[in-house]
Amino acid sequence: MVKHRSDQAFLLLLSLADAAVCSIAWLLAYVVRWETGWVPIAYDVVPPWWWCLRALPIVVVSALVSFRLVGLYQLRRRWSLAFELVKVLQATTLTLLLVLAITFYSRNPYESRIASLFFFLFTLVGVVAVRRSLGLYFRLCRRAGRMRHSALIVGTGRTASAIEGALRRNNWLGIQPVGYVDDETHRG
Repeated sequence: MVKHRSDQAFLLLLSLADAAVCSIAWLLAYVVRWETGWVPIAYDVVPPWWWCLRALPIVVVSALVSFRLVGLYQLRRRWSLAFELVKVLQATTLTLLLVLAITFYSRNPYESRIASLFFFLFTLVGVVAVRRSLGLYFRLCRRAGRMRHSALIVGTGRTASAIEGALRRNNWLGIQPVGYVDDETHRG
């Protein structure tokens, strides 16, 4: 459950970035497959551009649903590259399977296996690159003192001061300790 408005904004930014990457990958796959001449064209028949554009909403919705189902829209501070790569691989595979199934079921004439392979590769690389770039940007912003959350530490003993020290040393977390709270009254 997302509680902070900044977390909601981050997830919205992430989903918009994913949708943009998938859209660009889909269109780029058409261009690489049909327009560059890198892959030989059988029967000298090139599908019209608008067939690709017509399928774009299906691709974007399938991608967002797949990414959500795989768990890519859960807030975690530090995902390892390998973990994120596996998750994006799962989501991209599910996206491709959904798009192929919907395209086949709806009898959409634009169904190129080679273009689908290019889409898969471009999406995989693009999503990981964009997510890593966003993570680096936000980490640098937090380290520079922007995008911070305040924390009130409960307790005043050694553990509380150790927590404060750890939060101050690891400023990339974006958590700024502001004070201590204790339920005992101290007499002096």
